[in-house]
Amino acid sequence: MIKRSFLAVAAFALCASLPALADSKAELIKLEQKMLDGVLAGDMSLFEKTVAPGFVFTTPDGKLQTAADLVADMKSGKFKLLASKNENMEVHLHGSTAVVVYSSVDKGTFDGQPFEGSNRWTDVFVKQGKAWKLVVSHGTPLPSK
Repeated sequence: MIKRSFLAVAAFALCASLPALADSKAELIKLEQKMLDGVLAGDMSLFEKTVAPGFVFTTPDGKLQTAADLVADMKSGKFKLLASKNENMEVHLHGSTAVVVYSSVDKGTFDGQPFEGSNRWTDVFVKQGKAWKLVVSHGTPLPSK
């Protein structure tokens, strides 16, 4: 009897949390798109508000950058993202941590040199209070089709 009651309570708790999980996933997908829209428009303000202290970015060519490095490159014009489209976005929630994986097709310039290609991204967010904070972003080039 106690075992059944426990299972019933656990099942109820799981069902009650499903809408919150769906909301969090939708919120993160929307946040990723809004950050991309800002970068494309040359506006890094949402990115700057979203990154956590200690944020680490691994570029598709394997270099490590801080949030300050990335923002400085964008603001100086050293890095310009001219076009980008996120595809196949998946959100995996683990308590107050979320892992967002997706691919992108990107076109831009870095140090005056054009680049174009597809990348696979892994972004890790941590929920702090009511806000999701980006703690890690890692890009890996995808082979040409």
